[in-house]
Amino acid sequence: MNNDSGKDRIANILNITPTIRENDLVIHQDTERVGSEELDTDIKYVRDMMYDTIKNTSDAVEEMLGIAKQSQHPRAFEVVATLLNTQREASKDLLDLHKKKKELKHEDKDGPETINNNLFVGSTADLLKMIRNKDVGTD
Repeated sequence: MNNDSGKDRIANILNITPTIRENDLVIHQDTERVGSEELDTDIKYVRDMMYDTIKNTSDAVEEMLGIAKQSQHPRAFEVVATLLNTQREASKDLLDLHKKKKELKHEDKDGPETINNNLFVGSTADLLKMIRNKDVGTD
């Protein structure tokens, strides 16, 4: 009995897609590339969440700074510093998102952007004559 057919039967019974192992790399057969619209939707969703995180962190910093000033407790100031660091990281991640979007969009372009094709129409004799004239003209 072939081992692969046993895997396919099990996959059919469990209603799952079988996987292929290549050099310890698992590849799902139903994997497909994310479309441009899906990518744009996902990036917009992540961007909106980052904006919300930055805004909520700003609000939390203001509140916590007021509490820290009133209590003069070192732990309160430590929390403010942590919130500021979180806000800085979220802002940095937002900029990184734009860079990653450009990289992902650039991967969609498979070929070169500009293609220059030169075409000679003529016989071999015409080509040799042209090459000889060019060699004589450069000397």
